[in-house]
Amino acid sequence: MKLRLFRVMAVQLALATFQAGGYAANPPNAGELAGPARVATPPEDSEVHRARQHRIPFRVEKGLVYVEAEVQGKPATLLVDSGAALTTFSQEKIPAQRAASKITISMARGSVVARRQEVRFSLGESRLRDQHCEFSRSAIVGDFQFMGADGVVGLDVLSTFQSITFDFANSILILEDK
Repeated sequence: MKLRLFRVMAVQLALATFQAGGYAANPPNAGELAGPARVATPPEDSEVHRARQHRIPFRVEKGLVYVEAEVQGKPATLLVDSGAALTTFSQEKIPAQRAASKITISMARGSVVARRQEVRFSLGESRLRDQHCEFSRSAIVGDFQFMGADGVVGLDVLSTFQSITFDFANSILILEDK
């Protein structure tokens, strides 16, 4: 079931990339999209490729995509979830701030008291520009459990890019700047 969900997500991402002009020459037909998602990109050493894309290594465990990150200056592991509306962090990684606004998040297993506060984080371990993305934004912080991760990167972050591509063959998340 999870593999099928990822295949559907890969097809949706490939279609979104196609609609945003990501296929350079010939668009794929529906049969090609049923296989692994492939996006035509400039060669890795080209200037166009380097200037517009961030290539973040990821790993897949039990059907979930994880990236190494840094949160508030400390190493962390984040789950990439295109189905999550908001980027969310465990309170174990983010110390509380006095001015943080408290909110209650209703979930299937009950409610969690959380807070919205400014969080500095980066995706990728490298300091190379094309393998690293930095963010400072208001995020949700609470007593959440993220299946082995310290937080979730949601659509509020992912939608800041022109396109996102999961290159499963090479375990690279490609984030293309707008």
